[in-house]
Amino acid sequence: MKTMTFAGAIEDALMKAMSEDSRIVVFGEDVHALRMNLFTKFGEMRVRPTPISESAFLGAAVTAAMAGLRPVVELMMVDFVAVASDALVNHAAKLEGFSGGRWKAPMVVRMGCGGGYGDGGQHEQSLWGWLAQVPGMKVVVPSNPADAGGLMLSALEDEGPGAARRGASDEAGHTAEERPVEWEAVLYL
Repeated sequence: MKTMTFAGAIEDALMKAMSEDSRIVVFGEDVHALRMNLFTKFGEMRVRPTPISESAFLGAAVTAAMAGLRPVVELMMVDFVAVASDALVNHAAKLEGFSGGRWKAPMVVRMGCGGGYGDGGQHEQSLWGWLAQVPGMKVVVPSNPADAGGLMLSALEDEGPGAARRGASDEAGHTAEERPVEWEAVLYL
């Protein structure tokens, strides 16, 4: 078993999943730099940098998911989900219920969170409790790198929208394979 950081475990999970499933696309601010290994291997069509417009690219992710892709959206900070909440809270999370099961939005939204590093009030909140209250939303907050990678693999297999915390800590840990999750029963906060 190899030892790695949160970031490394997530990168490994995305690399594995993207190699096996051509429907997975990653987009968000600076992903071409943050996910250089993915960008190099899969190119700009599957790892797309976006402008600073969370509402636009989260809305695009909902549409992409409805069209058959499996987007992974990277928001720099959880605080920015507020400006994009309509797409996530009112559309992606409720789509399956509103459509009688005919439509789904299989997507993962990754967001940095937490405080203590001096970024100011609009960069240091933890909004997981708020997101966990949204019907149809699944929230995962892994506590170690093995869970971060394993839960990412599980989230990518899920048919609905989910939000995953991007750990502020970069502590080392062990990687793991997919972690089966009964989303309604297990909530990592």
